[in-house]
Amino acid sequence: WPLSAFRSIRGDEEAETLLVEAIESLDHGYAEEERRKTELFSNLREFKTDRVFEMLKSALTDTNDDVRVIAVEGLIGFGQKLALPPLIEVVANTEESARIRTVIMEVLADTGWSLMKHRARLMGNLMPAYDIGGDGKIIRN
Repeated sequence: WPLSAFRSIRGDEEAETLLVEAIESLDHGYAEEERRKTELFSNLREFKTDRVFEMLKSALTDTNDDVRVIAVEGLIGFGQKLALPPLIEVVANTEESARIRTVIMEVLADTGWSLMKHRARLMGNLMPAYDIGGDGKIIRN
């Protein structure tokens, strides 16, 4: 609610800047700071600017899994053309955590986006619960 009030008074650009500066000022590793970071990223994903896109893309490698999940969900809002390449990078990385790869696969299955262009790269790297159908869409096994 406070962010919503700030946005209505000062505007989206200043609200976005406030969130970005708050994220950049966090001391990493402390439990309270990690909780704050999660909340800040959750609010940041409402903004659809280049700066936010880059921050969400960078957050895909954050040490906090909750922030990474929020980043995945936030990137989807930027559409297939922008969101798919960084998400495919994470899914294709077999050393990536199963939780994050599963979240991405679930989100991509829900979008119905075609992964046909990425099929060859992903086929050996998909988690057992998923497949890519003939139309390029994720199939849950």
